Amino acid sequence: MVDDKIRPYSSKYAKVSGKPDTDAIPYERIPQLKKMVNKESVVLDIGMGTGYKTIPIAKFCKHFYGLDPNFELLQIARKNKKENMTNNVSFIKGIAQELPFRGSIFDLATVLLARLDFREVFRVLKPGGRIYIEYPGEMDKRDMKLLFGSDDKGPRGHQCDIKEGGKLKLLERDLKLLGFSKIRSMSIFYDCYYPTIDDLILLLEEVKVTVRNFSKEKDVKVLNEIQKKFSTKRGIKIRRHDIIVIGEKP
Repeated sequence: MVDDKIRPYSSKYAKVSGKPDTDAIPYERIPQLKKMVNKESVVLDIGMGTGYKTIPIAKFCKHFYGLDPNFELLQIARKNKKENMTNNVSFIKGIAQELPFRGSIFDLATVLLARLDFREVFRVLKPGGRIYIEYPGEMDKRDMKLLFGSDDKGPRGHQCDIKEGGKLKLLERDLKLLGFSKIRSMSIFYDCYYPTIDDLILLLEEVKVTVRNFSKEKDVKVLNEIQKKFSTKRGIKIRRHDIIVIGEKP
């Protein structure tokens, strides 16, 4: 199975970081998820983090469960629940590798960033239930990450050792091996702009997997090069890449 080491943003990053200025993304998550549910649907978001990306779908389903191992992030998610004025949302502290639910109870399971065991997702989905996976692709921030070079373990930038298109193929393969059907996928590219180098440093420090062993002191030359190479009037321009895979349990 794909060993995706992306971890949810830390609570510090979630609290203090302003969202970067982002170009129009050629894909809207909530409208797509809305097509997969109805008023009788029970939905599970695995590794939900702060919940701002998925809680809005709760108004279109019967009940929405958010699972995350980080208590502080769940506290932030509770605030997002109030802002969305939804009463059919439950938060559960737990891990994706051991989902604390009996089998065949969910109509949809969403996975954004979290590491997971696809077998567990397959187990808790009803027949006909779907899995929706959205991960950063192997080309995400690659131009920037390559500037950090390599160490004795290979490229320091996360996923820089994966060929373009490789991660999508691995995810599709893993879902097929477990018995998922009607698999479809897409790859999305867009640009975002970090207001200052400090905003980018915060990302690198708190989402530690982005660049292995990042240090703003030791990597100061690279940070200067990033500013020189990617600075625009809107901020530091970083190319983003997301991949989406959807499968159905027969």
